[in-house]
Amino acid sequence: MNCKNISAYAKINLFLEVIGRLPDGYHLLQSVMHSVDISDSVTVSLNNSGQYTVNCSSGDIPPESNLAIKAAKCFYENSNADFTGVHIDIEKRIPMCAGLAGGSTDAAAVFVVLNDLHGEIFSREHLCALGKKVGADVPFCILGKAAFAQGIGEVLAPIEPLPECYIVVAIGNGEEISTKWAFSQLDNDTDREIQNVEGILDAMSSGDLECISSRLYNVFETVSPHNQQIKSIMMKHSACGVLMSGSGPSIFGLFKTENDAKNAEQELKNAGNRAFFCKPIR
Repeated sequence: MNCKNISAYAKINLFLEVIGRLPDGYHLLQSVMHSVDISDSVTVSLNNSGQYTVNCSSGDIPPESNLAIKAAKCFYENSNADFTGVHIDIEKRIPMCAGLAGGSTDAAAVFVVLNDLHGEIFSREHLCALGKKVGADVPFCILGKAAFAQGIGEVLAPIEPLPECYIVVAIGNGEEISTKWAFSQLDNDTDREIQNVEGILDAMSSGDLECISSRLYNVFETVSPHNQQIKSIMMKHSACGVLMSGSGPSIFGLFKTENDAKNAEQELKNAGNRAFFCKPIR
């Protein structure tokens, strides 16, 4: 077999705090991450071209900055697998520059597929260590489901996933936020109080959606603009909690019933937003 296709799942942050900055510019985080079933489709094919090539349906990611290509190069540079050529096809469904780890999850998929195609050279833990070289969110996207992340995002501990629920992710039409810009804004806010992650970790262990929703937190909401109309529509349809994911601009809502979630999704779309109904990966 020299070709394989897998789904690459988006992630949301149920909690995100920045607790420091390293000399190399990376930031130290505490985060509770969760995979959701909004996904890209990633197909990796081995060939004899002697090249790394990529085709992405979005059409606007240059190959030299595509994280999927970087992942493929990282895999071969750190393994004894014979490189003859790799082509990657990405069917994008996860919105870009939205705080949903769209590029990172594509890179994670490439690591996983290449490892499978070459006979599982690396353990999943080793793949996560390689993923760190490509991007801070890549290790979580390799692990998937739910995890408490520390360090720059690469120190991961699996945790209890969300209870059965429904999620709507929404982005204002045309809204994008640069992660680099968002971090720079946060770096300028030197007087803020660091929020404690223990509350949401306890809530996740309880499996109580209302309790979890009451502990949602994202420090980037203090510095990044976020769409209050989207939050209002979600709350109108009985969302248990709403929060911006990552550095934004995507906002998600947690719902107890499918009907409430789908009604919120429809009204958000009617108001001109991009909206996606999904469920947590458990």
